[in-house]
Amino acid sequence: MIEGVVFDFDGTLTELRLDFERVRDEILKTLSRHLPDDRLNGKKSLYIIEMIHALAEGCDPETTRAIVHDGFHRLVELECEAAQGRDVFPFTRDILGWLKERGIRVAITTRNCMEALELTFKDLSDYVEVVVTRDHSTLLKPHPGQIEKALERLQVEPHKALMVGDHPTDIMAGKAFSVRTVGVLTGTTKREDLERAGADYISADIRSLPEIIGALSETPITADRVCRND
Repeated sequence: MIEGVVFDFDGTLTELRLDFERVRDEILKTLSRHLPDDRLNGKKSLYIIEMIHALAEGCDPETTRAIVHDGFHRLVELECEAAQGRDVFPFTRDILGWLKERGIRVAITTRNCMEALELTFKDLSDYVEVVVTRDHSTLLKPHPGQIEKALERLQVEPHKALMVGDHPTDIMAGKAFSVRTVGVLTGTTKREDLERAGADYISADIRSLPEIIGALSETPITADRVCRND
C-alpha cells in the first residue's frame, strides 16, 4: 500500500524551462572576477550546484565565501527569471488532489530554490505537505538525503512510498533509499536513460499514478516492471 509520494518539480510537475547551458555560462561569467579561465573551464562538466562548490574548493576563505555567495546569488536570479509567468502542468493539481483525497501524503524534492518553486506553484501549500529544496538540505539528488528528509517529515516508510521524477538523478536517489521509482517523460530525458537508471515504472506523465498505485495495492512490484503509458 502506497502511503506517500515524493515528486521532483521541474520537468515532473511543471515544464522544464531553465536553460542549463545558459545558466552555467552566466555563473562562470559572474565568477570570472574571482578565478582564472583555466580554473573555470576545468569544472564546466559538473552539475551547476556542484560546479560552484568545486570552484570554491582550495581557495582562501575570503575567496571561497565570495564564490559561493556570488555563484548562488546569480543562480537564484536565473531560476526566478525562468519561473516568471509559469504554472504547473494542467493535470498536476488534479493528480495531487486525487492523492490528497485518498490520504496519500505528498512531498516535493528539488535541486531548485524555494523562491522559484513558489513563483511557479502559488497555491503549493494547498496540495503539498512537505517541500525539500536545496535551501533545506545540503545532500542533493542523486544523493538520497532529500528523499530521506521528506519521508521522515511525512512519517512514511520507504517501502510505502513512490519517488516520481523526470531525470535519472531522481531515480538514482529513490533507488538509493529503497523507494519504488516512477520515471516520467515530461522533461528532456529519454526513456532509455530512465530505464538505465533503474526506474521501476516509466510513464508519459504523472497521470499514470492512479493506475500504478492501484496496481501496487493489489500485487507486489517487481524490480523490472515498466508501465508503458504513452
